[in-house]
Amino acid sequence: MKMTTAHQHQRNRLRAYGGWLHELGISRSTAWRWRQLKLFNTHRIGGKLFVEQYEIDQLYQQAKAGLLAHLHQLPSRKERG
Repeated sequence: MKMTTAHQHQRNRLRAYGGWLHELGISRSTAWRWRQLKLFNTHRIGGKLFVEQYEIDQLYQQAKAGLLAHLHQLPSRKERG
């Protein structure tokens, strides 16, 4: 599938990682776990982290579909032992 120029521009648009986390209201440790699970990729430029808008949009779509709901569920007391 060939991407249009507008789609390529949106895909390449970068957002500051820290600002995006602040906007979401999540901690850096939660974001670190999400990065380890490869839910999104970051880019280091000049010692700062950035996230592509495309990655953010994909993460939002997964969240709306309920695909992220299972990530932070604790096991029941019986399962913990």
